[in-house]
Amino acid sequence: MKLLLLPKLDEQAVAGMRQDDLVNEMIVDHVSSSRRDFVLRVAICVDGRRIPETGLDFWGRGIQDPADMAEAHNLKNLICHRLGDIPMQVVDFSFVQPAADACEVAHSCHIMLFVGYGSDPKHIGRILAGLQRGCSLPDIVCKRVQYGRLWWIGMCGGAMCAGYKYRNWTGLDVLEGASILYPAGTNADDLGPSQTNSDKLVLTSFAGFAIWTRRGNGQKGSCFVVSKNGKTKKWNWCRDNQVKLCGALDSICDQWHWPTLSDGTPAGWAFRLDGWLFLDGKVSNIFPRNREDR
Repeated sequence: MKLLLLPKLDEQAVAGMRQDDLVNEMIVDHVSSSRRDFVLRVAICVDGRRIPETGLDFWGRGIQDPADMAEAHNLKNLICHRLGDIPMQVVDFSFVQPAADACEVAHSCHIMLFVGYGSDPKHIGRILAGLQRGCSLPDIVCKRVQYGRLWWIGMCGGAMCAGYKYRNWTGLDVLEGASILYPAGTNADDLGPSQTNSDKLVLTSFAGFAIWTRRGNGQKGSCFVVSKNGKTKKWNWCRDNQVKLCGALDSICDQWHWPTLSDGTPAGWAFRLDGWLFLDGKVSNIFPRNREDR
């Protein structure tokens, strides 16, 4: 499972992530491919900006083509800085108003980029309600994230949607029980010591964090500054938060079940599916062994 949780995805955030070893490891692992025809497919969810009734954003403007969004360009800059020029296809995605090919996109994309939302909490409430529509789409996304096939990059409300709870709404719950909190507009002095634990991971307006859990290789977490001012205090806060983040991941991952094949070799992640593998949107007790089952 790979998560990249950020307050924003601008040039300062890209600069901060370029200096983070774990983010660079995740890029190489997730994006590198020996196929000459490889195209990185990125789904951008703009539910956090789009009013379903009008199709406009919260400022009354039309929604940009996802490929033209600054976040798409900044993501490509981050990846290409590490790997060189990578062909990238960007597609629109919605949980609230899914397109006819939404399930196919959810199955085939390599990265899901979930942008932030308007300041009114009802906006994230509407998004999270879309995750509870009773359709298979949220389940497909959640399990592909958990099995490391889909990299979730969430900003602001998009980060919180990956967690368990926000107020009275339930998110994707990819960490199975841990919520992701984002006290927007706070600085290092206002926050005080990090409050991250196994029940909640704390995101801030000046820091982001990366999470990578992998079968056989344990779990890793990092926290890094994504702004340019007052870095000393911010880095001190990040170091404290990273220690607590790694401890929280240890506790969270301890609950996950490790199914095995008849010869005793690891079969893959099962989470709470009682030994059954959720693969490509279908539950199966057949455990294909390849590099993506982690």
